[in-house]
Amino acid sequence: MSVEAISWALNLAPVPADRRGQPSSACKFVLVGLANHAGPDGSGAFPSVATLVRYTGLSERTVRTCLDRLEAGGIIRPCDPDLVAARIKRADRRPKAGTWTSPWPATTSMSPA
Repeated sequence: MSVEAISWALNLAPVPADRRGQPSSACKFVLVGLANHAGPDGSGAFPSVATLVRYTGLSERTVRTCLDRLEAGGIIRPCDPDLVAARIKRADRRPKAGTWTSPWPATTSMSPA
């Protein structure tokens, strides 16, 4: 868990807009769930979709839609499969392609304003 990543997700992340033009609370909640698994630099976050569903109380479809929207917006990016393999030794416990992500792009500054 990274306080820095969670703080970024709650306060600084450019969350995609919902249909009313407001930041999507569902996408923000999914991003906070991802940040809960990240290191201080935002890397190494790869919770399962099932874990994000459990955290958020959202449906699997909504969580997957939010992940797609966050990735399309450049807020998250796919995690390196080699990194996942190095951290999760059992192949049957590793994510399937496209289901794991890592919070914030490397270009995002975590410095206080």
